[in-house]
Amino acid sequence: MKNLVKVHLVVICWVLSTAGKAQIVGEVFSTKRYTSHEFWGELAFSDSSRFSFFSYNLFRISHNPAYPNSLFNFSTVNYSLTENFGLAAGGFVSQDGFSPIVAFNYTKISDNWLVSIFPSIEVTRNPNLDVFAFVQFRPKINDRWSLFTQVIANSNFNFRQHNFSEQAIRLGLDYKTFQFGLGMDINQFTSESSGQRQTDWNQHPGLFIRKEF
Repeated sequence: MKNLVKVHLVVICWVLSTAGKAQIVGEVFSTKRYTSHEFWGELAFSDSSRFSFFSYNLFRISHNPAYPNSLFNFSTVNYSLTENFGLAAGGFVSQDGFSPIVAFNYTKISDNWLVSIFPSIEVTRNPNLDVFAFVQFRPKINDRWSLFTQVIANSNFNFRQHNFSEQAIRLGLDYKTFQFGLGMDINQFTSESSGQRQTDWNQHPGLFIRKEF
């Protein structure tokens, strides 16, 4: 598993770092329990190509030995059917392993909004359904400053119940290529014990700073 993760991340970093048409974003978010390091990038294969590559990566370093470090990657190769709709294939990587997926994607970009949604299904013997969503709202305050708001959400279900969900919420200011402010990570995990299903909620407030390259 460790070798698979290393190869996967090396390929992602090489593709994004050598691509002249890639947008790359890096973020550090710190809470009382952990510090997370996030980077994501999107690469258009060419100006005329319908194909693109998207990768979202999260590394979480625990401040408490009782809680393990974690990683999460969502990567897809996308094919545009229209300006806003397309198909995608890729997968998830975490400390638990790799899950291949096929997905439908919707993307909308305007002066203030960026919305990207990937409903997907795992290509496995016992598939789960998953929705990955990325939303930004960045209205201008003046010529130099803008409001920065962002939600990254991921929810996983099987055909009987909810498995887990996570939401990363950011609220702050945007100055040139830097964004900073307050953040909140929220997660929900559903478990079953003695025939009873229970969903546990956790909230982790903190501070973030990010840079767009």
